[in-house]
Amino acid sequence: LLAGSAAADGAVRGAALEADVVARRALDAPEVRAFADLGLHVRLGRLGDDALVAGPAGAPWPADAALSVVAADLEGFRAAERRKLAIGGALAAAAVLLAVGAVVAGRAAWRRESEALERRRNFTAAVTHELKTPLAAVKLLAELLRRGDVDDATARDFAGRIVGESDRLSRLVGSVLELAKLEHADARGMRAEVFDLAATAADAAETFAPVARAKGFDVAVSADGPRPVRGDPESLRGAVLNLLDNALKYSDLPHVLEVEVGAAAPGVARLAVSDRGRGVSADDVARIFEPYARAGDELTRDRPGVGLGLALAARIARAHGGACRYAPRPGGGSVFTLEIPEAGPT
Repeated sequence: LLAGSAAADGAVRGAALEADVVARRALDAPEVRAFADLGLHVRLGRLGDDALVAGPAGAPWPADAALSVVAADLEGFRAAERRKLAIGGALAAAAVLLAVGAVVAGRAAWRRESEALERRRNFTAAVTHELKTPLAAVKLLAELLRRGDVDDATARDFAGRIVGESDRLSRLVGSVLELAKLEHADARGMRAEVFDLAATAADAAETFAPVARAKGFDVAVSADGPRPVRGDPESLRGAVLNLLDNALKYSDLPHVLEVEVGAAAPGVARLAVSDRGRGVSADDVARIFEPYARAGDELTRDRPGVGLGLALAARIARAHGGACRYAPRPGGGSVFTLEIPEAGPT
């Protein structure tokens, strides 16, 4: 081989190269040896030879020789490449799925945290209002009594109002404490007393009736017979009172609040509280049994409370091995139901 270049004066300058030396040195280069890692062999042979055979070491380069890159096992090479491509694709797909999963999990966590922050904000606003109102009333009435310029009838009226506002504060504190007690409670943590759910419902309705009548409402109770259940009668009585209070709170026009006791299924007692109130919007149904969750904005809603009544009813039912459910009432209003397993024969 001749290698060189032509100068401006027409003279050719260069050098003569031995082709076989150049080729063999090229074959010894690391870049060429790397072909072996890919399943390829680089060898020296003759032009036009279908089956190229590498020449012996040190053999001269024939005039019709050529440098050829051939596959030792072409089908094996192709299969190996397909496997590498498949593995690479699978790894890429797995990476994409992991990335998507991380994004979805991150968004879900962010949404849960946002909802928790919103509930805490609502609870703080509600509790602040629920505490400030009775405290302000108690303080005002107590100051008027301390001045001593009220007659006996007015003093008794003020004293009664103070007792009423104090009871309101006690109920709020009691609800928070009851929720904390029930957070991790189950049937084993409740009293194991057998009692009649129908009688408990009647007792709760009788207790609540004066409150309802003061606002123009009434309470009616019906039962298909005794429904013995096992648990804590005071807790279930409190759950019924919470459901009645919720029905009264979200009803605008006076009507009869209905309490019905019967069977939800064989071996399961059902206690339903029905009203003709506002009902529950589709946006709020999913979270009405969460603590401190209330419909609307806490700063603008027109109903008192801190959002614990339904949460307490649901947890009391769960602690007795049952459930609390909501359904819209045909014709308008709501139906909240406690489903409690009946006590078996002893």
